[in-house]
Amino acid sequence: MMNSTRVRRRGQAHLLTAATTVSLAWLSACASRGTSGRYYCPESAIGGESIWYLAGTIYEKTGNEIRMSDYSVWRVDRMPYGVTAFSEAGIVASDTAGPGLAYFSGGNTADVVPVRGSPIWRRGHLVRVSSVDTDAFFLRTSDGRSWEVNEFDRFTAQMWFGPFPAAVHESNLLLTNLDRIEEVGVAPLCPGVSEGRIRALTDDYP
Repeated sequence: MMNSTRVRRRGQAHLLTAATTVSLAWLSACASRGTSGRYYCPESAIGGESIWYLAGTIYEKTGNEIRMSDYSVWRVDRMPYGVTAFSEAGIVASDTAGPGLAYFSGGNTADVVPVRGSPIWRRGHLVRVSSVDTDAFFLRTSDGRSWEVNEFDRFTAQMWFGPFPAAVHESNLLLTNLDRIEEVGVAPLCPGVSEGRIRALTDDYP
């Protein structure tokens, strides 16, 4: 079992490279199911706003300031009720220097501004997940794209119910649910490839 993909990766920005490597290995295994054709297109452009983002654990909360697991400190405009140290949070910004929008587990949001520290940013796109299969085999984004969920992460994604905002890493192989601050590995299907075809390949090549 590949624990680095199954864990929620709370406050562990240093796992990004390892997580991406695991997702690439899984994608390679998926691609080997068939003998011809292409089924996954992680290099293709996706819709959604281009963003910088981070996600992790709030290590400290003092008044209206929070210190994230990368030691960056942020001032929250209106702190949602129930946010404490060791709550989960994600921050989305249009650039690495300006203000952003914080997402807290539970679906609350608030405007934030950086106070000090050097955030460990990821580059990606802000999308909206419209639906998730009950077995979490696939999820779909509002642009009509289907994404297969990494088999080691489906237990996590089974608890997701769309619609909700999400951040897709620039590799198109990692997706963070911003309502729950949970991350899973994903692989985007190529245009014209049906979900049924992928399920059939999975049945034929376990």
